[in-house]
Amino acid sequence: MGGSHSLQHIRSALRRTGSWLCGESTGFPQVLTGGAVELASAITIRCAVSIHRLFSDAIPNQADLELRITGEEAHHAAKVKRIGAGQQVYVQDGAGTVALCEVLSSEKVRGLIEVLVRINSVQLVAQDVPEIHVYCAAPKADRIAWLAEQLSQVGSTCWTPLETEFSSQDGADLKLDRLRRIASESSKQCGRPWLMAINPPLALAAALTATKANSLCAVLIGDSDGELPDQALARAAPELTKIGEIAIFIGPEGGFSSRETEQFAKLGATRINLGRHILRIETAAVASVVAVRQELARRGVR
Repeated sequence: MGGSHSLQHIRSALRRTGSWLCGESTGFPQVLTGGAVELASAITIRCAVSIHRLFSDAIPNQADLELRITGEEAHHAAKVKRIGAGQQVYVQDGAGTVALCEVLSSEKVRGLIEVLVRINSVQLVAQDVPEIHVYCAAPKADRIAWLAEQLSQVGSTCWTPLETEFSSQDGADLKLDRLRRIASESSKQCGRPWLMAINPPLALAAALTATKANSLCAVLIGDSDGELPDQALARAAPELTKIGEIAIFIGPEGGFSSRETEQFAKLGATRINLGRHILRIETAAVASVVAVRQELARRGVR
């Protein structure tokens, strides 16, 4: 077998197993040489060691203690993630506490799977400030789960489904518990220490009243005629140190009515442009958070 063909074969196999990474990683180097793989020189491959994340709402703030994971979380860890004794895992509570742990056992106890871990270290991660609260009309049923998942990953602090004059989705059909589970799984997948809150649906008038009552809140509204994100954020929040929350309003497919637009104007909301194309509700919501997070980072705010 020729050297170039061998290298191509190895790369193909590693890509299929998800082990091939470009650039630096936090894994360990593994060198493949000689034998059946005839290469002109040794090939160094960095293999990332994936550390799974589990959820528990009762993490002790102290190392060397044991923690027992039960219920659906333990079942998923053992049967789906195949977590076993000796592995390292992160356990987080969704409120900023993240513990690096070693799995002691993963087994059935009285017919139910339990995962027992020992805490090696505990880290407390502060919530991002300013918080980003998305008020967004719910998209069609087949896209709601995607919206919850992606808003969680890009860093939305909270999502409130918005009821407007042109809303088409019935708030009673949202199945909030399911959406919260999706957001929780998303936070574990992306390594986010804080859970995104998902509120019950709220009428636009009530949402505007809540933001008006918050003197530390800057209000943005998605609008194709608005300013670019850097200009919009500079106008809405010229002094970021005095802002505790950024509220982003995204309308339904039919947009906001003229009466609703007048309400935003009275509130002093700043219009933000998310691109020259017409976006779906869920795309606009996610894009708005990404745009604001990037601009906050550019201005030195995490």
